[in-house]
Amino acid sequence: MTSPQENENPQSSQKEPINFQPAKKQTNTEVRNPLDPILLNRFIENQTLELQIRKGEQEIRQKELSFNYEFSNKALDAEASDREKVRDHDRKKTQYYLWFGIAVIFALTVFMMTALLKDKDAIAKEILDTMIKLSIGGVGGFAWARNSLKKEEEPKSQNPSE
Repeated sequence: MTSPQENENPQSSQKEPINFQPAKKQTNTEVRNPLDPILLNRFIENQTLELQIRKGEQEIRQKELSFNYEFSNKALDAEASDREKVRDHDRKKTQYYLWFGIAVIFALTVFMMTALLKDKDAIAKEILDTMIKLSIGGVGGFAWARNSLKKEEEPKSQNPSE
């Protein structure tokens, strides 16, 4: 059985062929010549604007580089002055330690001379014995600490990639 619509239009069963070509645009404007002076002027204006923008960007980059250069120089100067202050402080601290050590040795020497002049040889002998033992202990402790610091620094210096 056929439906009533199929009977009314016998041509509807036949399909129209599909056209694969693009439809042409129908516009009321004229097709412009590619070398139209108006288009060329616009192109040249756009190019000049683009060149001005690039020039501005380059000026900004130059300013940025100069500011970065000045900032890095100031940072290096500040770091150098800080390190100089640290070295001065360490130098003064070492001088204070040395002067204190010299004062202690001088005081002990004066005390020993006084004991020897007053015929207190036992006290002078005990002071000298204690000074020798403390000196040997101090030199030994200093050497031990220095060697342990060198051993800690050796792995770091051998492996620079870390």
